[in-house]
Amino acid sequence: MSDPRAHSKSGTFSRLALLVLSFAGCECGESPPGAGHVTRTDSGLIDESGHEAGVDTGSPASDAEPSDAEPSDAESSDAEVGDSTGPDGEASDFGLHPDSGSDSGFVTDSGLDQDSGAPSDSGTPLDLGFAPDATPADSGQVDTHVHIFVDNFCEMTVDPSEVFIPAGQRAYFDWHNHSVDYEVDVWMSYGGGFLELPTGATWDEPISHCFTPTAHTEYADIGTACSSFRFLIHCE
Repeated sequence: MSDPRAHSKSGTFSRLALLVLSFAGCECGESPPGAGHVTRTDSGLIDESGHEAGVDTGSPASDAEPSDAEPSDAESSDAEVGDSTGPDGEASDFGLHPDSGSDSGFVTDSGLDQDSGAPSDSGTPLDLGFAPDATPADSGQVDTHVHIFVDNFCEMTVDPSEVFIPAGQRAYFDWHNHSVDYEVDVWMSYGGGFLELPTGATWDEPISHCFTPTAHTEYADIGTACSSFRFLIHCE
């Protein structure tokens, strides 16, 4: 006849073995959740259909996922402006159509062709006026070198023998005695001159002739002890 305590001990060992096996199964790995099993995540309670717990699954997926929707036109334009950079890494100005035309305007505002007016405003050729003022009437004077020759026979030759001075000009004379034997006198019609001009010498007369506006004739009497010559000055 068997001992009842032995059966009680074996049953106790069996139950302990089952508990150990159950515990070991839990430690080795979890069984996948069954149908309707709910798992808590960081974003909330998600059922196995992928939707938040308590949210109506009849709504479109696009409405439930606003973060995945495509950006609007305004956001796209802002992103393009923010992302478009130039060669140096700085934000470029292209694409800003409303502002691009307001600052350009350089060609229309410069107006160089209309506002410069350099040819019309300079007036340099008109203001020079050198050509009209450079006429002989304003040139000031006519210088004439008069050569006086007296030969060994006391014959006198004067070159030039006379002069014609245009109106408005004054005449100045240099009297040159080329004689090697005779001194000469040069006496002017205004009552002055040079007496006994030495041989080979030149008298630079300081007084001008033909300074009056009316036409007239002046002269110079050139003479030696044995000859004379009247030199005519025609003031036109």
